[in-house]
Amino acid sequence: MLSPGEYRSLIRARNLLWRMRNALHFSTGRREDRLLFQHQREIATAFGYRDTRSLAVEKLMKRYYRAARDIQLLSELLLQHFDQIIRPNPPLDNGR
Repeated sequence: MLSPGEYRSLIRARNLLWRMRNALHFSTGRREDRLLFQHQREIATAFGYRDTRSLAVEKLMKRYYRAARDIQLLSELLLQHFDQIIRPNPPLDNGR
């Protein structure tokens, strides 16, 4: 399954996405689940990012994509694990 470190990474990434989603809902005043460009600056500011040598929005989106990537990679690990449990002996490839 997942190591303790992988599990912590998964939970951290999930929590970040939930916080971003909640900030987006608060910012738009409705249940908006798309982090459109027009909302990114306000969300970045809400997360404490400021423009320096790199833009606040770029910092926010880098963090977002890192969290999304972590969730994807760890989900794939879990799916492989469950696939091995469900199908412990993969069918032979008969040369096809």
